[in-house]
Amino acid sequence: MTERFNGALQDVQRRMSDSLVTYSVNAMEKLDGIAQAMTGKTIVDTDFLKLMELYGRKYRKIGNEKGCRFCVMRMQQLVWIRQRKKRQKEFPNLIFTGQMDSLTKEFLDEFPTYLHSYEEQYKKNVLRLAVIFTIFLMVFLVLICHMSFLTGWLISMISFGTILWLTFRDGWQRLIQDQLDDLIHEVEPSCELLNKSIQNDL
Repeated sequence: MTERFNGALQDVQRRMSDSLVTYSVNAMEKLDGIAQAMTGKTIVDTDFLKLMELYGRKYRKIGNEKGCRFCVMRMQQLVWIRQRKKRQKEFPNLIFTGQMDSLTKEFLDEFPTYLHSYEEQYKKNVLRLAVIFTIFLMVFLVLICHMSFLTGWLISMISFGTILWLTFRDGWQRLIQDQLDDLIHEVEPSCELLNKSIQNDL
């Protein structure tokens, strides 16, 4: 599938680049129109990423920090997911190509810590809980179940490793989705509907 909306998106980007203070009303109306035209259709990830980039630039320009954060986090989420084919089925209306134009990449590079901060926070919390659980499990096995210290220690360590493997693998993405669900109401209705449509969530 070709990038059906690429030409229109590039035109909006040119208009935005020509604006020194505020983006023109015509450019923003066209951006909303493109989002509406994409809604409910199967689209290429590069078109979607470009649209989210332009919305992100708009929200940053007008001081809508939460709206900009939503756009960046959605983009980073999709960049992460397109490296994992099993997760791509969560977005049935997106065709993943693995490509990205230079300006979109440049925009994302300005926000390197958005997803990383959530991932680090999630992993620290899981590690803390896993350590507490492992200690209590070992105490229970040795003192209550009267297992040998070595056996209790081995079972506890296996449990610890299993918890970390299952949760560290990609469980933190559920936290990201929760954040996106909270932030999506900070964007225009056209942008919100498009984001829901790529997951068949209308």
